Amino acid sequence: ITAVLSNKCGFQLQYQMIFCVWLLAFSPQLCEQLRRYNVVPALSDILQESVKEKVTRIILAAFR
Repeated sequence: ITAVLSNKCGFQLQYQMIFCVWLLAFSPQLCEQLRRYNVVPALSDILQESVKEKVTRIILAAFR
């Protein structure tokens, strides 16, 4: 997931990968894994460049 998010890909693929991150964030053990793989900085970079509202919403939901 992080490899896909690090590359510049289409917004639909970004949305689907971020949706996966959002789902994984419900598990405390998996949150630790997400932290180790630097998912938050990757999501932050996408958030700064995103022009699609649905991508912005799912990133903010994952942060929450």
